Amino acid sequence: MLSEAIFKLNSCVHRTTGHSPFYLVYGFHPPIDKELTIGRIFEDTSLLQKEYNLQIARNEAISSIYKKETENKARHDATCSEPKYTIGEKVWYKNNTAGKFKKWKGPFIITCKKEINCYSLGEETQKGVKFIRDAYTRQLKPFTPNITGYINEVKRGALIAIEGCDKTGKTSQIQEIIPILNKTFTVVSFNFPDRTTDIGQLIDKYLKETDVEQHAIRHLFSANR
Repeated sequence: MLSEAIFKLNSCVHRTTGHSPFYLVYGFHPPIDKELTIGRIFEDTSLLQKEYNLQIARNEAISSIYKKETENKARHDATCSEPKYTIGEKVWYKNNTAGKFKKWKGPFIITCKKEINCYSLGEETQKGVKFIRDAYTRQLKPFTPNITGYINEVKRGALIAIEGCDKTGKTSQIQEIIPILNKTFTVVSFNFPDRTTDIGQLIDKYLKETDVEQHAIRHLFSANR
């Protein structure tokens, strides 16, 4: 079934190219079932003429594909609501094919508008603004300076978990780390168990040798989180 479907797909005329993929590759149309049974009438055409006709068909297909791509792009540009940038505005740039976690580069300067949703980017040098590349608006973001010089695509913050037995210095380590991280990032810390709550105080008593049934303390730890 799959081979038959592939054959039908390759032997039918495609609307964009105006020819079948089979013809564009081999220069003739594939035989159908009846032709395999009763024979086929071949055109009296020289090999050079067939090669010439095939080249014309391929050129027509290339032109048709380009025309269709242009029409689709114009339709997309007319309906999309991507941000607009002005000449001289600073932006971040990222190559969308480089992966989700690729960092933004820049800042670059909008030097001119090439077409709808496409701009030329430049970089400031001692001799003036140097052309870097052309980019679409989906590859750009408005420039907002920060301490690291770039914007990371990841929206969520990093999670750092410090685990260990009781009385091993986890809280002391966190108190040493937070002031360092706060110089660059916004840090929010959580300690478990949270001994400021009623449940946390029960857990604290358990950790200080108070006898509590094991199933009960397990549920207390879960509730405390």
